[in-house]
Parts: sequence; structure tokens; C-alpha cells
Amino acid sequence: MFYAVVPTLFDALAQGKPLPSFESAGGYTTIDKPGPGAPISFVPDDVMHSFALAFDVRTSAHGRLATVHGNKGAITIDLDGEGKIKCASTSGAVVSSDETLHDGKWHQFGVSYQYLSGRTEFFLDGVSIGQGSAKFAPTQFILGGDRKSSQASASGDYRRFLVYRAPLNADDVKALQGGVSIQASLEVFAPLSAEQLEAGKVLTNVAQSTSQLLAYPTQDAEATAHLAKKIDAATKNRRVIDPDEKMPLELSPSILESYVGVYEIGRGQMGSGMKLIITLDEGRLLFSPDGQGRTQLYAESENEFFMRIFIRAAGPKFKMGISFLKGKKGKIDELIFHQGSTNMKAKRIAKR
Repeated sequence: MFYAVVPTLFDALAQGKPLPSFESAGGYTTIDKPGPGAPISFVPDDVMHSFALAFDVRTSAHGRLATVHGNKGAITIDLDGEGKIKCASTSGAVVSSDETLHDGKWHQFGVSYQYLSGRTEFFLDGVSIGQGSAKFAPTQFILGGDRKSSQASASGDYRRFLVYRAPLNADDVKALQGGVSIQASLEVFAPLSAEQLEAGKVLTNVAQSTSQLLAYPTQDAEATAHLAKKIDAATKNRRVIDPDEKMPLELSPSILESYVGVYEIGRGQMGSGMKLIITLDEGRLLFSPDGQGRTQLYAESENEFFMRIFIRAAGPKFKMGISFLKGKKGKIDELIFHQGSTNMKAKRIAKR
């Protein structure tokens, strides 16, 4: 769940960065250098496990459309001389399409990767074209080429490059193809509206994050090596359930139901405007920041709840939890989100 939350989400909210508008994203950027390289590159700021990416392309040239490098191999997406897609996962399995993309039309391509199962699914125009398997953590996303391979870039027009910190299912991809805005776990949304691909230039990212995309980066090897060290450290200090955590209390369904709703962090606090969503699913009270993944809340009193996941590297003192507060009329109208030493108050704005 933690890896599905955009690491710089709170920073972006503190800066007042609005939700991106999919409808207003127009134009495109042309990649016309046939040689190898990384025309558009994104190196995650922190460890990422599951992910999804999507982009639109219009091309009549063969070559590499996109690459996802990781700590244990790469996922590659190529267009052959006949205009057919060839996708390869780290296992070596190749997924091909029968459809020819050399038709002068826009096509949307997508990849969805589930870290725990290693399942990798490839999509073309909202429809699955096959699956592969992989087991790695991504270190770099490249659109329009490949940094480590001699494979030439697939020259053409590119637009709407998206990277998520969670997998997308078939319905999500179909909805995305239809123009539906999917915001949860979105770290990168580059409209690529007539961007100039000058070496080292920072490209526009309208997602609620401060992550950077670069055109033809000059220090990407250094950045990916730094991320690889973080991945190794995260593997050794993985997030686990605390075996010494106190046993939770059992509360009645009516009490749990009284906490369900949408709460918004107020102005003047880090994460201002962020919505904290509380839901009830088969007797479990669940917490979701801005719809980005869900984690269970356990009761330690009638209105105090803790989360049984912590970061081992941060030590046992780093805890996360929720306190629900009653208003003058005895109804729950606020909560306090506890994250380590940070406490953020959120006002209830809606029931779900």
C-alpha cells in the first residue's frame, strides 16, 4: 500500500498543485532522432513495486516505443517493420499483436505490472494483447527509445504519457482509453504538448507530484544507480506487520459505520486539500489517502485506530493511525491523521 502512494504527493499539495485535467491535454511531441537514447525519461524518486504506464503514439517507423528498466532486467516495447507490436518481459516471453499500427492513426499502449505475482499485461487501444512475467523493481521509464540498447527509437508523434504506482486492471485501461480520468497513484502525467526535446530539459508533469521527466538526460545512470541502492535497502528493511503490535478491540458495526466518509485536510497544514477516505468493507474499516490504496484500521479504543504496518528501517516508534473526533452535536465531524510525529486534522465533508 505504501509504495502505491506517490512519495511527493504532500509536497505537491502544499504547493497548491491542482488535479490534472485529461480533457484539456492537447497537442503532441515528435521524436525524430532514429538513434538509440532516452528521448523522454522518468526515474522514480523512491522505490516502486507495482506500476502501470500508458501513452499514445502515431508512427509509421519501426523501432523501440518504450522501455522500463529495473534492478533485474527490463520490459521492452517495439514496433517491427510491419508495424506490429512486440513486447518482451524480463522472463524473455514475447507478446505480439496482429494489428498493424502503420495507419496514420493514434493508438494507445499500456503496461500493467503486479509486483507480488510478477504478472505483466500488455494493452493496445484498451484491449489486452497478452501477458508475460517479470520480477523486478523499476528504475527508469523511457518513452521513444532505450538508454542501454542499440535499438533505434521509433520515430513518430507521442502524447499523454502516464505512470502509475499501482497496476491497472482491464476495466481501468478501457476507461482510460475512453478518456476517463484515473487519478489514484498517478505520479506522472506528461501531456507532451509540443515539448521541445532539448538535452537535459525538464518536461511538464501535471500529475499531483513533483517528480521530474527529462529529455535526453545526461546523468540518468547516476540517478538510476541511486534508486537501485534504495531498492536494495527496501528489500532488506521491508515493510512488515509488527508482531509485537497490541491486539485490536472489537467494535460494533454501527460504531464503525459512523466513521465512514470523506475528510479533507484543512488549509495551513501539509497536504492541504487532500481527501482522506474512510470506508467499511465486510466489517473492516479501511483508510485511503486520496483514493491511493487502502489499509485496514484497527481499534485501540472506540475512537482511536492504528495501522499494523510500519517501516522497520524507521523503527518501532514510527506509527500511523487515526483519531476520530465528535462535534458539538455528538456526531463525528473530524479526524486526526497521525504519521510518525506529524498530526494532520481533517474535516468531514461527505458521507459515503
